[in-house]
Amino acid sequence: MLILEDFNQKYVLEVIVRDSSSNNIIHTQPLSEYEQHPTIDLQATRWGNGLLNILMSEGQITGGLQLKRLFTNNPKNDATRLLGSIAEVLVVDLCNTDYNINRTLGKIARYGTRISNSLDNYVAVATGSLKTKSLYNQHYNPNDTQRDIIWVNKEDNESQLLCVRGSAQFGKPAGLQIKVSNDYRNVLSNIDQYHYPVLYFDLNNDWSSLSREIKYQGLNVILYHAEDLHDLMKEELRGYFQILVSLFNNDIDLKYIIDRAKYENDSNLLKGLKGAENRIDKLILPTDY
Repeated sequence: MLILEDFNQKYVLEVIVRDSSSNNIIHTQPLSEYEQHPTIDLQATRWGNGLLNILMSEGQITGGLQLKRLFTNNPKNDATRLLGSIAEVLVVDLCNTDYNINRTLGKIARYGTRISNSLDNYVAVATGSLKTKSLYNQHYNPNDTQRDIIWVNKEDNESQLLCVRGSAQFGKPAGLQIKVSNDYRNVLSNIDQYHYPVLYFDLNNDWSSLSREIKYQGLNVILYHAEDLHDLMKEELRGYFQILVSLFNNDIDLKYIIDRAKYENDSNLLKGLKGAENRIDKLILPTDY
């Protein structure tokens, strides 16, 4: 919630979080600071539920409230790597709840030139998601280096959306590659290896730099700006990034996120919280692996 307060006849915009049951103020931060460097309290309160839901649905949290994955000693790199998988889940969810976005991304994935309602017959699927393993096991392929998102026919799950005539991939299954980064140079270094369009979430607002460098180097890459797709998704990923970096730095733990987000969506996770309270101090232990 944004409010205006009068301090010495000067108006100050603040971001305020109130407890819905007690109406007590939980967190505050001046808007000017929030826009540049949101506090971890506000980020965990705003985005904690969404992050926990994805981590749980993708099997990333154990019953003892620890993340299953092995991590390095570089929290930002680890957070970015995990964020790529999270972005795939978000894109699929958005496609399957907004037919206009599904039509748009389906068009891009199949090298189409126009929006078609034929995409309404297809469901977006993340090739590396556990949800895909459960619902479309034949299309589950976490080692697919080309296509993070594919489209499966709703009536015939064996059938995929195909690339259109006239494209280099004509007749082959359509797909998208998802990239998330704070530095476009990390994406540029290997972007020419992808044979499918790339949807880029530029957390540091450097999409234009990547696009310019691709043109300068004459790379045959179709690049799509994720912010043109949905303006809030990048903000959501930024919130997740800050929370994950704090987790990997051992500045916070999963219990902290559950508390701030007032998480009540998964009873198994809450059971794990109760059992872990007296047994774990730090939940993320970076390794040299």
